[in-house]
Amino acid sequence: MAVKTTTRKAPRSTPPADYVKHGLGPLPDGSDGKALYLDLVKRAVVNILYEDVPSWIFDRTNKTIVAGTRFRLDKRVTGEDGPTAAHTMIGLKRLDNIQQCLEEVLSNGVPGDVIETGVLAGGATIFMRAILKANGDTTRRVFVCDSFVAQPTVAAPKIVSYALKAAASIDDRDWQRGFFRVLQSINPVKALPDASDPSDELVHYTMQILKNGDRMAIPTRDTSLSGVRSNFARYGLLDEQVVFAKGYFSETLPELDAEAFSLIRLDGDLYESTMDCLENLYPKLSSGGFCIVDDYHELPDCRRAVEEYRNRHGIEEPIEAIDYHGVYWRKS
Repeated sequence: MAVKTTTRKAPRSTPPADYVKHGLGPLPDGSDGKALYLDLVKRAVVNILYEDVPSWIFDRTNKTIVAGTRFRLDKRVTGEDGPTAAHTMIGLKRLDNIQQCLEEVLSNGVPGDVIETGVLAGGATIFMRAILKANGDTTRRVFVCDSFVAQPTVAAPKIVSYALKAAASIDDRDWQRGFFRVLQSINPVKALPDASDPSDELVHYTMQILKNGDRMAIPTRDTSLSGVRSNFARYGLLDEQVVFAKGYFSETLPELDAEAFSLIRLDGDLYESTMDCLENLYPKLSSGGFCIVDDYHELPDCRRAVEEYRNRHGIEEPIEAIDYHGVYWRKS
């Protein structure tokens, strides 16, 4: 019996020169085991090792989201794509920031645990635990906080995808906001943000994703609680220093068994979730500790919450940019 064979075109690999261009060339001679280990973990959690094709790519110039067609190292470095397999989507620059801040905390003996609110598949918190492990810290805990809603791994029926695309393509602000509200009300797995007053940018980005939904790849990572725990185990970092808190931030953060934090990383995106995090965590942030806020520059809802909280409490420490999205400051 004849067997039909097909030839599959291999994906284009990123040229080695591009890695050098983005600061990912060979590590300096004499790099110790700690530096080599953390560099490898960092590359692994963003999955530049296997270069997964993203679901989408963010076009910063036009503020639009388009379906991904191939891996792009420049977008993975800045966290401006939607990986289908990577354990984090914050990019290498924001991971570098976590390492810089946490190593500063360790070298200066700033007391407190570390926490991230909004973890996706856990990559950033896995990296936090790796930094503590590499530095021999056996006391600080890593709090991993999220609703842990599993991402869909089966594509929606074509008729549903086409209907969503058609509805999202109607170029009218009031229509799109109304459509966003409808999707929130019927969304069975709470995958859409629970925002009471969504910004135009949030609605716009949601419509962009829906318009490209029929061409986007389905994520293969598991973002459920069991899936994130499994990801920690893959790196050999699931131990008693990792604490998981499942649920909405307004419910879980007030109940955390932690007296102080040395680093808090907020990735809730929305006004409500960002404010919940600041109100519950910032008073526990030690002097000399760091507050990191993801998507401050891209999501006005997030930025509004940060500015309101800082103004209300007279926080004057300068906000430092990490990249096009994230910011941080050090509590004096």
